[in-house]
Amino acid sequence: MPAHDLTAPTWERPVGLPARSGAAFVDRAAALSVDVTEPVSAAGITVDLTTYTVVVDGQVVPLPPRQVEILALFVGRPGRVWSRDELHWACWGHSASGRRIDVQLSRLRASAGRELFRTVRHRGWALDD
Repeated sequence: MPAHDLTAPTWERPVGLPARSGAAFVDRAAALSVDVTEPVSAAGITVDLTTYTVVVDGQVVPLPPRQVEILALFVGRPGRVWSRDELHWACWGHSASGRRIDVQLSRLRASAGRELFRTVRHRGWALDD
């Protein structure tokens, strides 16, 4: 059985091919009238998708890329109520009947150390001022 060459180059994405979520997410966000090509700020939160960094109340909060993208939608349109289907489509490119968004929002709340969203009954969530 041949030994694995650990020094072999790793696979690299061809130039021009978008990352798993980055470019497609920006396009889907634009379709929902959210411009995330520049850093967005609201309610003491700044989200920068060029570096995938989030600052909450002056503190950098390390988050997984998908949570950064979800938060960028809320911060990019702070008064908007987002439905589960809209958030799911923006981040994954399709709607789903599961609770994936609920889990991500719960994790975002825990990571930020404060309430980020208000629930709008039977409609979805909005950024909490």
